[in-house]
Amino acid sequence: MSRKRITSIIGFVTILVIAFLVLEKLKLPSDTLLWRQIQDTGHTPLFGFIALALLGLSQTLLRKLPPNSLWHYLLAFIATVALGAISEISQIYR
Repeated sequence: MSRKRITSIIGFVTILVIAFLVLEKLKLPSDTLLWRQIQDTGHTPLFGFIALALLGLSQTLLRKLPPNSLWHYLLAFIATVALGAISEISQIYR
């Protein structure tokens, strides 16, 4: 495996870990409807970054598929939805 490929993988995984930690650990100052709406709206760009990082990771790891293959996008979508579901389920028990 080339050094550039390893660096790309480490970068994408780092982005995913940081995004997921921000999503799970960020606490807002109070529990009002306004702050809940702001937090829910903030999830949209965060999951967008997660989806892009997963897409890049898929394209880096699965080089046998063409770079713009629909499978990369499908894998990134499914993984992002799964992470979103895990995040929502984990919030039930807080």
